[in-house]
Amino acid sequence: MTEPEVVAALASDEESVRRGLLPWVRRAIASGEVRSDLRAERVVAWVQALLGGYPSRLSVDESFDAVRERDALLDAIRRLIRA
Repeated sequence: MTEPEVVAALASDEESVRRGLLPWVRRAIASGEVRSDLRAERVVAWVQALLGGYPSRLSVDESFDAVRERDALLDAIRRLIRA
C-alpha cells in the first residue's frame, strides 16, 4: 500500500465503483426502495465497505467460503439499504 502506483490504481477503481453505484442509489432513494435517512453518498460508501471487506476476508480466512457466505453478504447489504 505504500507504492504510489498501487495506491493510485486502487483509488481509481474505488472511484469508478462509486460513480457507477451513486446514480442507482439516488434513484432507489427517490423511489423509496432504499432508506432515505442516509445520503446516497453514505449508502454507497457502506456498500463499498461491505463489498471491499468480503474479498479480503476470503483471501485471509480459508474457512470463509464464498459460496456459503454469499447469502449472508446479500442479507447484510439488503439490511443496510432497506427503506
